Amino acid sequence: MSDRPADPSPIAAPQGRVGWGAILLLLASMVLVSAVISITRVSDLAGTSKAISLRESLAWDFTSTTALALLLPVILWLARRLPLPSPRPWRVLALHALASAPVSAAHIVLMGALRWALYGAVGAAYDPLKPLRNGVYEYRKDVLSYAAVVTFFWAWPTLRRIAGEASGRPPSADIDALEVRDGARRHFVRPEDIAWAEAAGNYVALHLDDRELLMRSPLSVLEARLTAAGFARIHRSRLVNLARVASVAATPSGDFTVTLRDGRTLAGSRRYRQALSGAASA
Repeated sequence: MSDRPADPSPIAAPQGRVGWGAILLLLASMVLVSAVISITRVSDLAGTSKAISLRESLAWDFTSTTALALLLPVILWLARRLPLPSPRPWRVLALHALASAPVSAAHIVLMGALRWALYGAVGAAYDPLKPLRNGVYEYRKDVLSYAAVVTFFWAWPTLRRIAGEASGRPPSADIDALEVRDGARRHFVRPEDIAWAEAAGNYVALHLDDRELLMRSPLSVLEARLTAAGFARIHRSRLVNLARVASVAATPSGDFTVTLRDGRTLAGSRRYRQALSGAASA
């Protein structure tokens, strides 16, 4: 097998995709938060010169939520293309900070348009540019919303793993297959079919039962995805499928050797020994 695949382009969606269940949970949370904010606003302004009806308060918040929901595909795409953990986390965070500005601008414009249309439908008037004139105030809120959505995306694999452990399902049951490109061919590899993975320059070598595939991805990005599937780092350049581990033996140097159920052995570094504490006894 050659050292590099014929197609050097990175795989799409290196951190996977959230399913419809996750998106519905996210949308339900957004609706609940909007309702609470609307009711709280009405209560806080009651009896003042700025008192507002519950209907109008709900209209404000749900037009904002609807605009944000329309932008969810964009935010999730950014979270997938700029994942954490990353070899350069500060660069990733800086790029997300920059991306939040145009996302917020789009949210503000959409929100103003939706309110203008909604008010017009009931014979009232609304200035669609009003949210834009309050752009700094709106951006402060939008940054928090953007960060919440991105954090939810990054945390979702861990949440699924915890839920899977609580229900007794295998750790990899809900993890999407990895898409690996090899020239014009695409391979879809299930995490449970991978015995171990190790860094190979700009690629990661996936060791299966009968073959090896090269996937263009940093090992840290693959680790973020496979941790929820029961993988652990045993070396700075190596991950192992804990379900494949038969035994762990210490070496005189203080490092250790992992023996897989098929007899293959891997070298591990003492720095990562704790990750295997529940896999096998040394």
